Amino acid sequence: MHERYEGDLKRELEHHVALLAADYERSGLAAKEARRRALVAFGGLEQVKEQCRDTRWSLRLARAGRMLLAAARER
Repeated sequence: MHERYEGDLKRELEHHVALLAADYERSGLAAKEARRRALVAFGGLEQVKEQCRDTRWSLRLARAGRMLLAAARER
């Protein structure tokens, strides 16, 4: 599951970088410079991946907390 999530995350982020790079290319930049600028504008893929991972864990913890509260209420 973890490997699948990481692969999905990488593909999703690369897709967004490619879209932004395409916008830069349409504005007249060469492909290599457009990709470089897209990566800079995006904030660095590794940093964004880490933010996504943190959010994922936060959501899981929040969900677990809600489940515990619901279970406690049922008692």
